[in-house]
Amino acid sequence: MQMRYGATVMAVGLAAAMAFSSCTCQRDVPDPPERTSRLGAERKWSGLPSRDRDEHDLPQRDIPRDMPIQRARPSALPTGKPPTSEEKVEIPEDFPADVPVFKDAEVFGVQDLAAGAKNVLFHTDGDVPEVFNFYKNSMGGEGWDVKQEYEQGNQSFLSFEKDNMITNMTVARDPQTGKQVIAVMYYKQQPLDFEEF
Repeated sequence: MQMRYGATVMAVGLAAAMAFSSCTCQRDVPDPPERTSRLGAERKWSGLPSRDRDEHDLPQRDIPRDMPIQRARPSALPTGKPPTSEEKVEIPEDFPADVPVFKDAEVFGVQDLAAGAKNVLFHTDGDVPEVFNFYKNSMGGEGWDVKQEYEQGNQSFLSFEKDNMITNMTVARDPQTGKQVIAVMYYKQQPLDFEEF
């Protein structure tokens, strides 16, 4: 009986070995071919698309080498051409009279925005916290309510409301000049054409 049991175990083991040895997952797969980049460096294929391409992989176009290149030109700013150094930029006539101008701040730009809004740009040598505190304190003294405020590092933002007028102040450092840029955007709130929900 023991012999019969041993023969049965051996037969089952041999059948299992034959079944698993014919599995395709055990078959050896050849390595992928070597690939040469356009710089001539040998590298193994990784299974992912390569970022660098050989010159023969790129589509060829019949473009004459002496053909002039036309570059896209940026569109003009909303206010038209920027002022030259000889032109003096003035504060707009409709600038709110109760919005103070920071000491020694010089106007260098005015932008007409959508819905009658305007953005007046100033340069100043004052630092961001000084300008932020000036507007936060002086606008409150003029009857403006602070709606939003943000101050961190070299930038700050304040939003004020008075009656139906909104005024936003953004202060940030100009990396080219090292001065602070104060952007004062103002507009009159218009009633909505629909009910609020």
